[in-house]
Amino acid sequence: MKVLLLNGSPKARGNTAYALSQMAEVFTAEDVETEILHVGNQPIRGCIACGSCRKTGKCVFDDAVNQAAEAFRQADGLVAASTVYYASANATLVAFLDRLFYSTGFDKRMKVGASVVVARRGGCSATFDELNKYFTISGMPVASSHYWNSVHGRAPGEAAQDLEGIATEHATFQTTCPPYTAWDAFHIKECRLVILDGGELAGWAALRRVDPRWCYRGVAEVSIYVGEKFRGRGLGSRLLTALCEASEQEGYWTLHSTVLQDNTASLGLHTKCGFRVVGRRERIARDCHGRWLDTYLMERRARADEPAGYKKL
Repeated sequence: MKVLLLNGSPKARGNTAYALSQMAEVFTAEDVETEILHVGNQPIRGCIACGSCRKTGKCVFDDAVNQAAEAFRQADGLVAASTVYYASANATLVAFLDRLFYSTGFDKRMKVGASVVVARRGGCSATFDELNKYFTISGMPVASSHYWNSVHGRAPGEAAQDLEGIATEHATFQTTCPPYTAWDAFHIKECRLVILDGGELAGWAALRRVDPRWCYRGVAEVSIYVGEKFRGRGLGSRLLTALCEASEQEGYWTLHSTVLQDNTASLGLHTKCGFRVVGRRERIARDCHGRWLDTYLMERRARADEPAGYKKL
């Protein structure tokens, strides 16, 4: 099997490219061949309704559209990815898709389609709907997900910090938010951090003890969360960095974090903040769909064996 992925962003190494690379990793793991075409920076003009393609089988403008047509014909699936412009897809990608779908006469039914949209903040749903219409008018099944296929980030690399995972089921096995009394009892009193945006809670980070025995008093596990509408601004990195610093001031010498197998964004964030993978627990727990999932155990050691607040413990 083969999937053709279209990068509709003008940037070759931006957040749209990152999102497609994450999809390509999943496809590769399932032995599905992938090809990524960068079309968002191409000089693509719109359809002029000349009708030439009905006679020749290709668009009258011999550019990237005609070059991609054969790859599309051979592919079993198509992914169209775009950055958001005024709650719409990149005009270059729209022109490309208009001509690609109209000028190619082959049967597209049962080829699987999927769209991915990337925005700093808003406009994702409208763009997502716009791109999916190319598939639904062509008899192509649309691949769904646990949540909308959208990623938030502005500067290149910020998409990797998109930690809104409870809806995508990549951040936790829990499916509901616990009451505060349960949360409060579960986490230690020190090192509770929040980050505000205009007075509104945007995210939080905290620690819980790994083992009640005295010899493990300096070992704690990380909990971190960033709200959906605050994603893509580097808040996860700021929170985790501050949590690591605060933990050393309180004397903790080792921090653990458990990351679900598919949560590549969290793996990248923890690695950036000095964590390393020390183990993988296979089929450790079941999600709400009954699937057995692995988790990675990540660890960060304090800069000193006896951190600044060591004697407090």
